[in-house]
Amino acid sequence: MPFLSSPLAYVPIYFWSRRHPGTPISLFGIMTITAPYLPFALIGFSWLLSGTLMAALSAQLGCAIGHVAWFARVVWTREMLGGPTILSEPPTFV
Repeated sequence: MPFLSSPLAYVPIYFWSRRHPGTPISLFGIMTITAPYLPFALIGFSWLLSGTLMAALSAQLGCAIGHVAWFARVVWTREMLGGPTILSEPPTFV
């Protein structure tokens, strides 16, 4: 995992799944789940396809980073601070 590309791909997947919680997702036409369970289903698939626990752990790392970012950007600013902060909005020069 020299570049952390696999865990990095899970961060936007986690963000999208938290933003659209009611969206149904079909997994290979076999079963249908709602969007909040998509990252965890993908972790299971990566573990099943690779056969090693290390692939699942790298995917879990991406989901954990996505969860921390989601909490800092959405939940913390909404529940604790009551509005946008430096954690929720990028600086104006960006």
